[in-house]
Amino acid sequence: MLNGDGQVDTAHRLLVAAIEGGTHGYDAGDPALIDALWSLALVCFMGGRPELWEPFHAALARLTPRPPPVLALTIDMFADPARTGVAALPRLEAALRTVYHEPDPDVVQNIAGAAMYADRLGAGARALVALGPAGPRGRGGPNAPGGADGPVRRRFPPG
Repeated sequence: MLNGDGQVDTAHRLLVAAIEGGTHGYDAGDPALIDALWSLALVCFMGGRPELWEPFHAALARLTPRPPPVLALTIDMFADPARTGVAALPRLEAALRTVYHEPDPDVVQNIAGAAMYADRLGAGARALVALGPAGPRGRGGPNAPGGADGPVRRRFPPG
């Protein structure tokens, strides 16, 4: 929908309705719910209006036991960096120290995205280079034709 005619408000309304009406119980272990929240975060970013983030933050606060760490870190660094970014810097620095050993390319790219908005991207550069044709641990990365990891679902934030 965003790649077509760019109806941000329609995409936002549909995602919010799906999240609020879902049977997931706000279980942070529900992959469909977490994917929907990543999508909603992207829509909120594309919309560029603070009110779009309100339902996102409400849903994030309801996740149990707590939001996935990479999602929370990315949002803290990206959605409202003036308010939450500085407090999240220690978590970002810790993530950047270990990102090279992360086998999930989605996690690597999301940490890199968070780092980009804090001007810390250089600290995760080695891990990003590993996502090239050979991919992490030689398994094939998202850029490898027919790579073992398949398509990256959650590239966020856009850079």
